[in-house]
Amino acid sequence: MSGMTARVLGMLYNFPGLQQVAYVRRIYWDGNEKVSEGRYFLTSLPRNRLSARRFLQKITSHWEIENSLHNVKDKHWNEDKQFTMRGILGTLQSALRSLSLNVLRVLQIPGVSDKSSLSKKALELLARPLNALKLISKI
Repeated sequence: MSGMTARVLGMLYNFPGLQQVAYVRRIYWDGNEKVSEGRYFLTSLPRNRLSARRFLQKITSHWEIENSLHNVKDKHWNEDKQFTMRGILGTLQSALRSLSLNVLRVLQIPGVSDKSSLSKKALELLARPLNALKLISKI
């Protein structure tokens, strides 16, 4: 979008210093259904400090993290459905889930393919907790 558009949007939505706005459309298949979704990205960095190409790289990098960590925690481990009124407890639970996912990604589990889903790996470890502790202690 033009610099003028960014400035007007910045005033309308109380985003002082807004310099660039990007709109990214993503199309993917969810089973048999074609899904299209779009998102806006805003930055206060001017084009001479953040080119359009670099802006897109930053957006892509953000979504790699979102899809590889948060998507797994939200969709497969139901993190968003687990709630606590004790803020620090929620932070600790989230950190433990992230740690668990990273352990599952690097752990070699006998009888389970490296290409198996993280859920399958987690179930295998939960079914045999003593074996899980032995494997984890070797990391």
